[in-house]
Amino acid sequence: MTPSLLSGQQPTIDTMFQQPISAQIPVAVMSLEQAILEWIINTLQPFVAVEHLLFRWMFECIQHQLPLQTGNVVRNRIISQLDDYILSLKDELELA
Repeated sequence: MTPSLLSGQQPTIDTMFQQPISAQIPVAVMSLEQAILEWIINTLQPFVAVEHLLFRWMFECIQHQLPLQTGNVVRNRIISQLDDYILSLKDELELA
Protein backbone atom coordinates (compact mmCIF):
# COMPACT_ATOMS: atom_id res chain seq x y z
CA MET A 1 0.00 0.00 0.00
CA THR A 2 1.10 3.53 -0.61
CA PRO A 3 1.85 5.77 2.37
CA SER A 4 -1.18 7.95 1.58
CA LEU A 5 -3.50 4.94 1.74
CA LEU A 6 -2.01 3.87 5.06
CA SER A 7 -2.55 7.32 6.54
CA GLY A 8 -6.20 7.39 5.41
CA GLN A 9 -5.65 10.13 2.84
CA GLN A 10 -6.86 9.87 -0.72
CA PRO A 11 -3.95 9.10 -3.09
CA THR A 12 -3.02 11.66 -5.72
CA ILE A 13 -3.12 10.92 -9.42
CA ASP A 14 0.68 11.04 -9.50
CA THR A 15 0.99 8.34 -6.85
CA MET A 16 -1.57 6.15 -8.60
CA PHE A 17 0.41 6.24 -11.84
CA GLN A 18 3.67 5.42 -10.07
CA GLN A 19 2.38 1.92 -9.30
CA PRO A 20 1.76 -0.72 -11.93
CA ILE A 21 -1.94 -1.41 -12.48
CA SER A 22 -1.45 -4.95 -11.16
CA ALA A 23 -0.53 -3.44 -7.77
CA GLN A 24 -3.67 -1.28 -7.78
CA ILE A 25 -6.28 -3.84 -8.82
CA PRO A 26 -5.79 -7.51 -7.96
CA VAL A 27 -6.76 -9.65 -10.94
CA ALA A 28 -5.95 -13.20 -11.87
CA VAL A 29 -3.41 -13.58 -14.64
CA MET A 30 -5.28 -14.09 -17.89
CA SER A 31 -4.73 -13.66 -21.59
CA LEU A 32 -5.95 -10.63 -23.50
CA GLU A 33 -8.47 -12.84 -25.28
CA GLN A 34 -9.83 -14.13 -21.97
CA ALA A 35 -9.98 -10.59 -20.57
CA ILE A 36 -12.05 -9.47 -23.56
CA LEU A 37 -14.39 -12.45 -23.14
CA GLU A 38 -14.78 -11.66 -19.43
CA TRP A 39 -15.55 -8.02 -20.27
CA ILE A 40 -18.17 -9.04 -22.83
CA ILE A 41 -19.84 -11.50 -20.45
CA ASN A 42 -19.68 -9.42 -17.25
CA THR A 43 -20.84 -6.17 -18.85
CA LEU A 44 -23.47 -7.84 -21.04
CA GLN A 45 -21.91 -6.54 -24.24
CA PRO A 46 -23.17 -7.94 -27.54
CA PHE A 47 -20.75 -10.43 -29.06
CA VAL A 48 -20.36 -8.14 -32.08
CA ALA A 49 -18.84 -5.41 -29.86
CA VAL A 50 -15.45 -6.65 -31.10
CA GLU A 51 -16.50 -5.66 -34.62
CA HIS A 52 -17.23 -2.05 -33.68
CA LEU A 53 -14.92 0.47 -35.35
CA LEU A 54 -14.02 2.24 -32.09
CA PHE A 55 -13.23 -1.04 -30.32
CA ARG A 56 -10.90 -2.01 -33.18
CA TRP A 57 -9.39 1.47 -33.15
CA MET A 58 -8.24 1.00 -29.55
CA PHE A 59 -6.16 -1.97 -30.66
CA GLU A 60 -4.75 -0.03 -33.58
CA CYS A 61 -3.74 2.76 -31.18
CA ILE A 62 -1.68 0.36 -29.09
CA GLN A 63 -0.44 -1.46 -32.20
CA HIS A 64 -1.79 -4.80 -31.03
CA GLN A 65 -3.74 -7.32 -33.09
CA LEU A 66 -7.28 -7.91 -31.89
CA PRO A 67 -7.44 -11.58 -30.84
CA LEU A 68 -11.20 -11.91 -31.42
CA GLN A 69 -12.14 -10.64 -34.88
CA THR A 70 -15.89 -11.32 -35.10
CA GLY A 71 -18.94 -11.89 -32.98
CA ASN A 72 -19.09 -15.48 -34.22
CA VAL A 73 -15.57 -16.11 -32.91
CA VAL A 74 -16.59 -14.66 -29.52
CA ARG A 75 -19.70 -16.86 -29.48
CA ASN A 76 -17.70 -19.99 -30.34
CA ARG A 77 -15.08 -19.28 -27.63
CA ILE A 78 -17.78 -18.76 -25.00
CA ILE A 79 -19.62 -21.95 -26.02
CA SER A 80 -16.32 -23.85 -25.94
CA GLN A 81 -15.60 -22.59 -22.41
CA LEU A 82 -19.12 -23.52 -21.33
CA ASP A 83 -18.65 -27.03 -22.71
CA ASP A 84 -15.38 -27.34 -20.76
CA TYR A 85 -17.07 -26.18 -17.55
CA ILE A 86 -19.93 -28.64 -18.03
CA LEU A 87 -17.52 -31.55 -18.54
CA SER A 88 -15.56 -30.50 -15.47
CA LEU A 89 -18.76 -30.31 -13.41
CA LYS A 90 -19.85 -33.76 -14.59
CA ASP A 91 -16.47 -35.18 -13.59
CA GLU A 92 -16.72 -33.61 -10.14
CA LEU A 93 -20.25 -34.96 -9.65
CA GLU A 94 -19.17 -38.46 -10.61
CA LEU A 95 -16.46 -38.34 -7.94
CA ALA A 96 -18.90 -37.19 -5.27
